[in-house]
Amino acid sequence: MNIAPPTQLSQKQRWALYQQVFGTPEGEAVLEDMQMAHYVYSSMIGRGPVDPLRLAMQEGERNAVLRIMAILESKESDYV
Repeated sequence: MNIAPPTQLSQKQRWALYQQVFGTPEGEAVLEDMQMAHYVYSSMIGRGPVDPLRLAMQEGERNAVLRIMAILESKESDYV
């Protein structure tokens, strides 16, 4: 499969790639691991003092996984 560089993909092409990668049982397992590892379903703030730099890094990790989830939850018709 010949895939264009990410900057040249249309939104519909990008959606199709995400569906292809994460739409398999293996892809679903990887996404679930990412959700658990990157604070999608847990608090980023533990006991003790809060390190703002660490918190910012964790929020970035979480946002990356949330973006993947948002793309997967959308429909092909959302991308004209």
